[in-house]
Amino acid sequence: MADNKKNKEIELLRIFATILVVLGHSGFYTITTSVGSMGCDWTKYILDGTIIYKIIGFGTRIIYSCHMQLFILISGMVFQICLNGGKYKTTLELLKNKISRLIIPYILVSILYNIPILWCANYFEKNAYNVILYLIGFGKNHLWYLVALFFIFVLTYICNFILKRFMKVQKKTAIVAMMMPALIMYLLNDYMGIHVPEIAYIDRVAKYWMWFLIGMILVEFEDKIKKVLEEKTILKICGMFVIWMFFFLLVDKGKSIFLFEEQIFGILFWYSICYWMISRFHDLLNNRILKLINTHSMDIYLYGVPVNYIIMTILIHINGVIHMNNITSLFLFVSRSFFQIIVGIAIPNLLKKLKQFYKERGNYYEL
Repeated sequence: MADNKKNKEIELLRIFATILVVLGHSGFYTITTSVGSMGCDWTKYILDGTIIYKIIGFGTRIIYSCHMQLFILISGMVFQICLNGGKYKTTLELLKNKISRLIIPYILVSILYNIPILWCANYFEKNAYNVILYLIGFGKNHLWYLVALFFIFVLTYICNFILKRFMKVQKKTAIVAMMMPALIMYLLNDYMGIHVPEIAYIDRVAKYWMWFLIGMILVEFEDKIKKVLEEKTILKICGMFVIWMFFFLLVDKGKSIFLFEEQIFGILFWYSICYWMISRFHDLLNNRILKLINTHSMDIYLYGVPVNYIIMTILIHINGVIHMNNITSLFLFVSRSFFQIIVGIAIPNLLKKLKQFYKERGNYYEL
């Protein structure tokens, strides 16, 4: 397969993953964490018989079954493509790239954007110590993905370097070899409840490293995988969806032994959908809306979630005004999703214009 088509599939996967994250974040109605609580619980304002609320809750659980695994997998695919293209020749090159793209945004967005909003929303219960815990990796900071992904990149690069340089193993063999410790960490974390320390999101590394490596495997064994999907694609996609839902329902009822099957078939479903759509609709990614989401996928992730806190905090103070029924439940869900995307697109564009303005202003004074 041509690299252009491969990149298009990854772009479409990223768009789907971004939309899933937005919808997933719009489907929760309570906000409590280990470092604080906004006292925000919308469930008590929603009628138990509200059908829309139940549908949103069910859909949110489906999304959460594999959406972050999908995001991590995409990063693994892109990483392997970069390695194959000769990028990241040294550890220093990798560190410079990932610190600038992951760690610096984590620090800046947390301090200048997230924390002020969450402080005003009483997320930290007006306790500065909770802010420190939040920054170093305790609690539910939605930016955990950036820090965990940084460690996954570094861990994978070092292991890959050792295996290829000192043990002289082939590229594909190196990835498979890394899968062994990653699988053990996954099983200990998700099946046996043996967790590594929560600090700096190291626990998320143990939980998601395997999915990063699976993304690398998809790139290396791409031709074989695509041959399987070439014939009767729709039938196979439908089959994967049915199997995914079967295992999802089992896990949803408490049978967590099927957690891996639920996650892997969810990922295979989205991967197959993207393969089919790119093969069938060649100009799909030229759609203006999809282009915007693809371009600003990281920005939507960075800036979108606090919008939920703002909306829910405002509404929690006027709970006597709004009667939660099917219409208002749907409106709340749609508006939260919409504003997450809008804010995620608007903020980086605003920052870009401000940067350009001050640059032009500086040039003016130099004249």
